[in-house]
Amino acid sequence: RSCASPIGAPRKRKKRPAMMTYEHILHGCAPVPLAGYLKALGVFRLVAEQADPDARGFWRDERFVLLTRLNEDELVQFFVAKYKPSPIISPWNGRAGFLEGEEEGSNEESSRQGAKLVRHYESADKRFGKLRCAVNIYRNISIIKELDKARAEAKPLQAKKGKKITLTDDDKDQLKNLESVIKRCKSSAIACLRSEAPDWAVNWFDACQRIGAGNFPMPLLGSGGNDGSRDFGMNFGSSLGELFDFRTGKPRENTMALIRESLGFDIIYGLSSGNLGQYKPGGIGENTTSGFVGEQPFNPAELILLLEGAVIFSGITTRRLEGDAARLSFPFTVEALTAGSGAAANVDDQNFSEFWAPIWTRAARLEELEAFLAEGRTAVDGKTAKDGLEFAVALSTLGSQRGIPEYQRFALLQREPRYPKKATPLGRVRVRQNQRASLVSELDASGWLSRARNAVQGESIPASLRTLGRNLDETLFRLTAIDSTEVVQEAMIAVGYFTLELGRRPRFHKDLPPPPHLSSKWIRAADDGSHEFALAEALASLDAID
Repeated sequence: RSCASPIGAPRKRKKRPAMMTYEHILHGCAPVPLAGYLKALGVFRLVAEQADPDARGFWRDERFVLLTRLNEDELVQFFVAKYKPSPIISPWNGRAGFLEGEEEGSNEESSRQGAKLVRHYESADKRFGKLRCAVNIYRNISIIKELDKARAEAKPLQAKKGKKITLTDDDKDQLKNLESVIKRCKSSAIACLRSEAPDWAVNWFDACQRIGAGNFPMPLLGSGGNDGSRDFGMNFGSSLGELFDFRTGKPRENTMALIRESLGFDIIYGLSSGNLGQYKPGGIGENTTSGFVGEQPFNPAELILLLEGAVIFSGITTRRLEGDAARLSFPFTVEALTAGSGAAANVDDQNFSEFWAPIWTRAARLEELEAFLAEGRTAVDGKTAKDGLEFAVALSTLGSQRGIPEYQRFALLQREPRYPKKATPLGRVRVRQNQRASLVSELDASGWLSRARNAVQGESIPASLRTLGRNLDETLFRLTAIDSTEVVQEAMIAVGYFTLELGRRPRFHKDLPPPPHLSSKWIRAADDGSHEFALAEALASLDAID
């Protein structure tokens, strides 16, 4: 349990002259989809950092509410004329414009979109000063030069190999060495960039990947600022170019209308086509609207603001010192669990993540929100929650002392490699006190529940056993949300059926022991006062072990 103040709690501050405060209900910023949630954080962060340090924000009736001294016209005008973009650039990605190799000549001559964008930044107006300064620094960092050189030398050899042209032994050795250099440079690129770039430029790096054992990428930003071939930094720059003239810094003709539409002040028609990728799954792929089309109306201001919102997670991490190795993780991001929502019920491969977005309802300043996110830790019995079930247990046992009444749960999943990731909403979880939820922790006190869950995954596992494992998770998830004896009984029955089926299969006996002995708390929590329960308790006690 943290001793930090609840988010939005009153704090003593220096008195300032009274100023008019305007309340803006941003109808374009809803908790679902994830694009709307991150966009709200982006609007809040930019206004607080660049226009009104006393701005406050909170959620009400499924919309983000911004309290600021800026009236509606001033708020819109801030984004139109005064907003200074963050240096959201990923020079380690091939499409970002720094790793052109020799395929189309030098970076100064390349016609690829990333290279052209970098050239726009280099001659941009002072409004884009951080972007301009960043590209000049990144061009001269040694790891980027080494990676670019290795890629340039490897490309012709890879092209021969792709065309099934026989390589000489020397070519094979050279290609192997070059690929080794490329792999080494990519794995250490962010760490090297972070050590050589100025402090104001590292926020995007930290939001993309946490440096440490394993260099964990942040699931919210794909696999290091990209999702497949989609480079978020390049898309950010392209969207900036649709709203502003890089050379003069002035807005384009329709910029104000696009910003008003993104904030939810107006509705406009005739938007260009595109999509927001994983952040708005409803706008991805074929047949997402009437007709056979794969794109949706696209407002570039949406992409800009949501990526500015993702930056708020930079430098925010929790360090888990459980077991032999330290593990780094991002706040409110845990291993995924298919239980608790029908949206992920048919996903057998659980190699994806969950993000639990806090929905706070008391007006808070940016510094309070950042402090809350920086704590970034939800604990069960002193251990950081590692999956969706443990997160739900923590919320049920700790109650709402942190001032967060609800969390929006998202699964960041990829059903097939050829399809992009999708931030799929898994429902809203309300924070409520439920001491029965702590019973779940007993099943995993020695790691049994996690080991049992892993044991029944995979195509070689019988469908009946996978179904029992999924049913166990579903029942335990309900136990965290519903405070009733009936659900406790259902959980006990689910554990019994699952254990009985495992016991019938010798292949599991060696690596998976029986579940731990449960305490008498389970009996008391399941006792509904009926004669049937008393009889069942008496029969079970015949084989009880002292």
